[in-house]
Amino acid sequence: SYGVYGFDADGPVRMDNPHRKGDRARVVEEADRLVSFVDTVGHEPWLRTTIRGLVGQKLDYGLLTVAADDGPTQTTREHLGILLATELPTMVAITKADLVSDERVAEVEREVERSLREVDKTPLRVERHGVDAAVEEIDETVVPVVVTSAVSGLGLEAFDELFARLPKTVGSAASEQF
Repeated sequence: SYGVYGFDADGPVRMDNPHRKGDRARVVEEADRLVSFVDTVGHEPWLRTTIRGLVGQKLDYGLLTVAADDGPTQTTREHLGILLATELPTMVAITKADLVSDERVAEVEREVERSLREVDKTPLRVERHGVDAAVEEIDETVVPVVVTSAVSGLGLEAFDELFARLPKTVGSAASEQF
């Protein structure tokens, strides 16, 4: 699927309902800067579809989501490998932090960090190092990691700031979308 997220002088311009085309059009009209999301299939039987979704787009960044209640799965590792093979600067969102204990979140963070280090990537915990460091350091080797919860709002402000400040990459299209 496809989503859009915008920014104007006052901050994020969000859709009320991502399933309404009118909301998407409103964000495009109101925003000074757009962030486009291409959501690929997360289940193993459709791995080829995921690969096509990634290589068939002009992408600036990758965002891998890992549910805190599940932790990294084999499919997560495959998707991370695909993202890194594209040499896209990548971020990781650990989602659903509200569903588990702080100890479980910390365990999932360690698992994510271990997975990144196994492929010679350096995880950067945004909560610890800040958005400034993430914006400055993100590249093919440094991977910012943000813990989030759509229910409590945890980490969403960090993503707002990241998405607003990340520069376009060299291989991107001339438009303001990424």
